Amino acid sequence: ACMDQAKGYVDTLKLFCVAVKAGYEIGATIPALSLALSMCETQTAGRPLMAEEVDLRALWIALVYLTLESVNHPTKHSGPEVGATVPPDQREKFEPFVRSVVSRKQRGFTLQALKLE
Repeated sequence: ACMDQAKGYVDTLKLFCVAVKAGYEIGATIPALSLALSMCETQTAGRPLMAEEVDLRALWIALVYLTLESVNHPTKHSGPEVGATVPPDQREKFEPFVRSVVSRKQRGFTLQALKLE
């Protein structure tokens, strides 16, 4: 997803977000999801990910989980909320941004209008 995004392609990132959303819906915690990703044998970049790419992947997972938590998206998990597994440092840094974007979207702002702000 990182390499495609650098070229301006967003389809791979969209598919990654859909997969993360599915993880949220089945109640996968972020540590469990991250572990599963790290154990994948297929290297989509054709090489192991660099530390920066692993960090970016973790950030996208956190952003998806924060967004789904913000809109009270359902999950099949019966224990503590899976959204609560967002690392505290990422939550502190990005939760206000996510809540702001969600609030604006719910009030009818378009993506183009959000870009201008």
